[in-house]
Amino acid sequence: MPSNHGVRYRYMTTRIVPFGTLLLSLLTAVALDACDARMSAGPEIPQTAEADAVAAGGAVYKSLHLFAGGADGANPYDALTPLGGSLYGVTYGNKIGTGGFGTVYRVSASGTETVLYRFAGSPKDGAEPVGKLVVLNGMLYGTTYNGGTKDLGTVFAVDTSGKEHLVYSFQGGSDGTNPAAGLIVMSGKLYGTTVDSGGGSQGDGTVFDVTPSGDEHVLHTFQGYPNDGESPYGQLLAAGGQLYGTTQSGGANRYGTVFAISTAGKEHVVYSFAGPPDDGALAIGGLIKVGAFFYGTTEDGGSSNDGTVFRVSGAGNESVVYDFKGQPSDGSSPRATLLEMNGLLYGTTYEDGAESMGSIFETTTSGGEKILYSFKGEPKDGANPFAGLVTFNGALYGTALNGGRHTGGATHPYGGGLFKLTP
Repeated sequence: MPSNHGVRYRYMTTRIVPFGTLLLSLLTAVALDACDARMSAGPEIPQTAEADAVAAGGAVYKSLHLFAGGADGANPYDALTPLGGSLYGVTYGNKIGTGGFGTVYRVSASGTETVLYRFAGSPKDGAEPVGKLVVLNGMLYGTTYNGGTKDLGTVFAVDTSGKEHLVYSFQGGSDGTNPAAGLIVMSGKLYGTTVDSGGGSQGDGTVFDVTPSGDEHVLHTFQGYPNDGESPYGQLLAAGGQLYGTTQSGGANRYGTVFAISTAGKEHVVYSFAGPPDDGALAIGGLIKVGAFFYGTTEDGGSSNDGTVFRVSGAGNESVVYDFKGQPSDGSSPRATLLEMNGLLYGTTYEDGAESMGSIFETTTSGGEKILYSFKGEPKDGANPFAGLVTFNGALYGTALNGGRHTGGATHPYGGGLFKLTP
């Protein structure tokens, strides 16, 4: 995620991926490139949450809300969290105006959005929240990539009325820094990852636990190539008393890993990705478990180097379920955790689709895939979904990192949006 705090450059033989710099540019670059021609065609168009529902791939899609930047926040990286009759999420922010360090917001099933809290930044508050919120004892817990006492990221809690407090500020040194994923709850504790370790040359991220009262300790510090993963960007998954996750790089081939770790901190690599053309590379999203297998996505690798859907057993037997093909008929670069519903897998791709702005896809566990929707971008649609989908009231809801267009475009013209899809 965007930061000035030590996100290392990751290199592949097939593609150079400077991940921290890449994510900073994702806020605007793709949307700006795709929209240059249309921007010159007329004046700014006011923000709208009224994009007409359209049928695509047998599904019905509707854009619900386009973020306006400033006090409204901008650029939601991760998925929504259902609680009660509403959905909750965070925006990363644009460092401009009262919502410039990010927000926590609530949205109704019909798209009515309300900002609950605006982060104030270091040293007294978090800044730039990126991970999905999680519910524990009626409170919403999350992470900010920056901010806190050392400006190295935080764990925070907020209630549904918008009252927020810091649970923990990352300190560097032997502690992790810059959490890029949301938390999970297991036996009353919160578990998460940081993408950096803060400990010098050794260590490429951590797994940590923290209590709601702020007692934190590091369970594992990743050591990288060749025996361990590096840079865990995806949310952890609890299964069978263990925690499972992915790393974006490291492992035996430097293409990333699937790992398992006990709550006592005993970690091992389940699988090291082999990269293109026969395997995926760079897993950024988390895992889900369906039957005996874990399923996930890689943003690169596969036969076209456009990313994959993969499955892996707990014993490390892995196979590619689907190879993305990119334009004109397919998406590419999936960066999100999958969702299983009625035996099918649903997800998003950050790039390509019919408009080169990302897509929503469906696949069977045996690899039969179809595109349900291709994002259109400005002025009335989101673009480049980074996050996965959630089920709510019988439909799928999600976030788009870029897209949209609103009055005051010089402030932040492409703030992303919220959408609903009914398969």
